Amino acid sequence: MIKNIALLLMATTFILLSFTTKDKTAINYSANSDSLRIELGRILFYDPQFSQDGQISCASCHSPYQAFAHTDHAVSHGVFDSLGTRNAPGLFNLHTRNIFMRDGAIHRLDLQALAPLHSPIEMGGNIDSALKKINRSKDYRTISYQAWGDSTMSIQTFLQSIATFENSLQSFNSYWDKVQKGKQQFNAMQKAGEKHFFRYCAQCHTPPSFQNELFYCVWDTLNGDTDLGRYIVTQNPKDRHAFMTASLRNLSFTYPYSHNGSIDHLYQCMDKHQLPQEYRSPVISSVLDDREITELVGFLLTLNDTSFIQEKKYQFPKQSFLIKRKS
Repeated sequence: MIKNIALLLMATTFILLSFTTKDKTAINYSANSDSLRIELGRILFYDPQFSQDGQISCASCHSPYQAFAHTDHAVSHGVFDSLGTRNAPGLFNLHTRNIFMRDGAIHRLDLQALAPLHSPIEMGGNIDSALKKINRSKDYRTISYQAWGDSTMSIQTFLQSIATFENSLQSFNSYWDKVQKGKQQFNAMQKAGEKHFFRYCAQCHTPPSFQNELFYCVWDTLNGDTDLGRYIVTQNPKDRHAFMTASLRNLSFTYPYSHNGSIDHLYQCMDKHQLPQEYRSPVISSVLDDREITELVGFLLTLNDTSFIQEKKYQFPKQSFLIKRKS
């Protein structure tokens, strides 16, 4: 993990010093530059050719059907079937955020992509190699010119394109959102669950984002967990095993839970999730009975946004990838 952080810092330093620098895409270039930047970012997000083995893209760990999280394994898979140490969180409403990654190592979204790109257990690539591949592609050069006014993609436009697409991933159409707009009403169970939520959860999982960008040790991570979390970034002993509060939106799509994907179901969270008061408070199940926990879960399910995971403009850009067939 410390090695990965060092690689990221080296890449970031390179970016601050300089922003200069096989056909894969075919696209209609008639759109305006803003929409083209989003589309270019979407193509880059789904393109696996920048990984060392040509198999891993950003979408490999951030699936649109799981609210851009990773659900089929506890931790993410990288190049050559390598295993990471953390479960990839969902990506949505990033335009409201100031800190990124579970340990808060990144403070700019347009720099975040460097971490997985250079990580030997994620994409195992590097920015120079990615740009060489892009700038050899006629189609990438065309859309780069239309989107950014320069057919040669730079480090800056590469990273900003991906960040522009990620910023477009907005999820504000859950049942909870509709209730706030007066278009729906909570039933009795959801109302009761809402009361439990605001009593025990809202301080950290603050609406409307349902997270507060602070760091807590809320799981039993002191027994054998080698991931030191925020401590890796700050070297502050108080940050050992602390991780940034996860958003509670789209919980039905982003399982398993916890930084290491060790919890499969919401009800298990109630048995293991500690109330973060000096890291010694009881778990949720010690302050709520079974009926109250069911009510709380009923409220949390209103935060699911089905339209978000069904939104085609966020999914694989099949119309933009050139598929060559032999005649």
